Amino acid sequence: MINYELYCRIKQAEAAGHSAPQITRSLQLHVQTVRRWQAQEKYARSQAAQVPRPSKLDVHKPAIARWLEAHPFTAMQLWQKVRERGYTGGYSILKDYVRRVRPRNLEAFLTLKFAPGQTAQVDWGSFWRGGGGRHPAGFKFFRHGFGLQPVPACGIYPRAGPGVVAGLSPARL
Repeated sequence: MINYELYCRIKQAEAAGHSAPQITRSLQLHVQTVRRWQAQEKYARSQAAQVPRPSKLDVHKPAIARWLEAHPFTAMQLWQKVRERGYTGGYSILKDYVRRVRPRNLEAFLTLKFAPGQTAQVDWGSFWRGGGGRHPAGFKFFRHGFGLQPVPACGIYPRAGPGVVAGLSPARL
């Protein structure tokens, strides 16, 4: 079975005056395949290609659905379970099926709303500019902001460590 693109390339080569053996060489197809498609007026998939074939997995699909509802098993775990029940098919068929039917986890978003002054955020950081001397230039800073405060308060401390935070009062920020 060839796809529509390949059918069009056969028809274009035929319209350009190429013979079936020439088209065969350029498209790497069998000469009988090229002649069969040259005889076709329009592209039509065969009836056999349109009807899905039964799968070895069909008898196990209800059990797989039950297992997935009960527990988030991996495809490998499910493959082992259905093999115990007599499944003789391949892992990739099962994996593709599980990918299609597994319940999707929707991302949860929670909008947090707080009254003014109910929450606060505190950050501690440092900035150092390396120099050629014994003491590099730098400072440490402390940032404090309330949940709805548009501009957070910031304090800069040249020689302070994180322990200084305990001694800070809102008036000093």
